[in-house]
Amino acid sequence: MIDYDKDVGIFLGLSYDCVISGNNIYKCISYGIEFGSSVDNSISSNTIEGCDIGIYIHTNSISNSITSNTATRNLNDGIRLNNCDECIIENNYVHHNGINGIFLTTGCQYNIIKSNTANYNNWSGIYHFNNDDNLITKNTANFNEEYGIFLDSCNDHAVTENVANSNGFSGIFLEGSNDHSVTGNVADSNGFSGIYLEGSNDNFIAYNTANNNNHGIYLDTSNNNIIAYNTLLNNLVCYNETGSIGNIFEGNICVAPPSEMDPFILGLIIGLVIGFGAFGIAIAATIFIRKKKRKE
Repeated sequence: MIDYDKDVGIFLGLSYDCVISGNNIYKCISYGIEFGSSVDNSISSNTIEGCDIGIYIHTNSISNSITSNTATRNLNDGIRLNNCDECIIENNYVHHNGINGIFLTTGCQYNIIKSNTANYNNWSGIYHFNNDDNLITKNTANFNEEYGIFLDSCNDHAVTENVANSNGFSGIFLEGSNDHSVTGNVADSNGFSGIYLEGSNDNFIAYNTANNNNHGIYLDTSNNNIIAYNTLLNNLVCYNETGSIGNIFEGNICVAPPSEMDPFILGLIIGLVIGFGAFGIAIAATIFIRKKKRKE
């Protein structure tokens, strides 16, 4: 066990074929586990808590495996990769971290983020910034303060078969991100939208489920996207476009929740019917229609 006030719990640089497994690391000042310029290493079944970053892999590190770790209550991120390629991040439990559960930042390509649980983080469950060609699949990203899965200035990702429910803003959020395939995901009961695109073009958004959000799918200044065969039930708005052109909407299932009648109108109808019969019904209907038009 590594505990308290060390700058870094475990550090490897220029390392190959190492195994870091079964360690408990608490309250390091910087990183629980840090690898730099390292290839073909395995980090598995460790617990990291209360550090600045739980696991940090950086500087041209390639083909490392990060599996079955728990990273919780770290000040910034549970797991962070910077300038890493062909790594596997799988079956990790990253929760209650100060910013993100899993964060891939500049220059990360061809990584697989699979079957992780990233819940209750203070920003995003899974956040990718300025990287390309990664696979995000079969993860759970629920109850995060802002986003379940957030792609920021990224290109050519596959985001498939994830669950991103009950996040503060959106289940899946693409900002300035193009040419992604977002398919087979579930994004229910999020604070604003199931799936949100802002300034994002040429994406394929298909076969997803986004129910019980304010907006099922929301496009803001996002062009030439395909929105197809999604299930969008009980959202206040099924899908919406703002400042967007060239999008294709095809084969989506869209059912809005039943609207509730204003209690004032309901009381007025009952009173008029009792007092004036059929003439009262006609008056009440006229008032209801005019009120509805003003809302629209």
